[in-house]
Amino acid sequence: MKTRLGRDLGDAQAVEIYRELVAGVINALPVSEFDGLRICFDPPERRQEVETWLRPLVETVKTPVIFEPQVPGDLGDRLAGAFASAFADSEGNRARVLAIGSDCLEITPEDYDQAFAALDQDEIDVVFGPSFDGGYYLVGIDAPQPSLFREIPWSAEDTLDVSLAAATSAGLRVAFLDQHHDIDTASDWHRFCGKEEPI
Repeated sequence: MKTRLGRDLGDAQAVEIYRELVAGVINALPVSEFDGLRICFDPPERRQEVETWLRPLVETVKTPVIFEPQVPGDLGDRLAGAFASAFADSEGNRARVLAIGSDCLEITPEDYDQAFAALDQDEIDVVFGPSFDGGYYLVGIDAPQPSLFREIPWSAEDTLDVSLAAATSAGLRVAFLDQHHDIDTASDWHRFCGKEEPI
């Protein structure tokens, strides 16, 4: 659940908003086929609840869907773990893996297609979808890059800047998607809904 939304709006409304966010991101998946969809969730003991909730939303996805618990640690550890697992399942084939959050309702099928197209280019190693709050709503790589997720100030105004510095230090070549808003706070939600925030 979105903890900052919970503080602003209460847990019950935050849960409903979170469900809408996840549904929106899934509905924006591209119609073009891709090799697999991996849903990484936490905590591990909520697997049955997560699958019961999300299975109906991914019924139209024309690809295998894997539900996988997130590894312990901060967001960087979880991203690195999810990428490592996805690349391990590629069985030595050239893979392009995208990680997306569940809080960007502006993401479009074209964003996914552009990310895959960027990673198809030999001169691109990493693609970021920057968000207006200084972070990113999507990151894609064509090989495991655990250093890209170490010592990053997550949920900060300089998250993307520090991530770009890490990419540069690792000699990685970067491409960017369009910038979008994500939803972390009540203000973000009211802006997305086109409403004035209550005083």
